[in-house]
Amino acid sequence: MKKILSPLVIVLLMSAFIACANKDQQEQEYQHTDIDKAHNSQNSLSWGGVYAGEIPSASGSGIKVQLTLHYNGTYEISYKYIGKKGSAYTSTGAFTWNDAGSSVILDTKDFPPYYKVGENRLFQLDMQGNMITGNLANNYILKKIKDEEFKN
Repeated sequence: MKKILSPLVIVLLMSAFIACANKDQQEQEYQHTDIDKAHNSQNSLSWGGVYAGEIPSASGSGIKVQLTLHYNGTYEISYKYIGKKGSAYTSTGAFTWNDAGSSVILDTKDFPPYYKVGENRLFQLDMQGNMITGNLANNYILKKIKDEEFKN
């Protein structure tokens, strides 16, 4: 019986050691994966085009928003309060990119100027440029409805 247990114990210990060694190697490979900082929304996505959506409103049913970003660094935005006549607002201007190339900043003080650019989406950010969180966060996403045809 002793002769059977000794080899069995050795095999079990070796199996455990090999399993742990493989796990450590996989974790090391994962930890050394670098993110390519040269790729960002500004230079990797086809971001020019028309984005639209409905965002919450404190004084009504919501606000229809349409934002067009042009490759020449200009924008057009329109707001329309749902269910209120004569409540449309339209503005044009220029925008810049943040240092990370992930968000655009509209040159306005009349409405939220920060939008994070995603794949066929714009995420409206708060007035400090941070992601909106909480239960209503998904209501601040504009979806791309039309591509801009030419890069200028």
